[in-house]
Amino acid sequence: MGEMKDPMRAGRRLFHRGLLIAALIVAADQISKFWVLDLFRLDARGVVEVLPFFNLVLVWNRGVSFGLLAADHELGRWLLILLTVVIAGLVIYWLRRATGAFMMTALAMVLGG
Repeated sequence: MGEMKDPMRAGRRLFHRGLLIAALIVAADQISKFWVLDLFRLDARGVVEVLPFFNLVLVWNRGVSFGLLAADHELGRWLLILLTVVIAGLVIYWLRRATGAFMMTALAMVLGG
């Protein structure tokens, strides 16, 4: 008779792979940001002139998407941190319950990005 697969072991393996993928995405994101900042050695204005009609402009986002909920005050900043931790916790919980490689990869990408 063939050997039976242990579903708990397979689930743990998927979970650990998902965490590894998420960590690699976070690392790649941070490394690419530092690389671009170093490569362009942005001037005080934070502008790189690419073409006469196209410039790259450095902007620091203090909130979430497109500066929404900008955390100008301490309370706002801590609320955004709390929201981020809760959402990451929910994604990790979902990742823990993932049963397939596609779902695991998708959730890992969301968690890492």
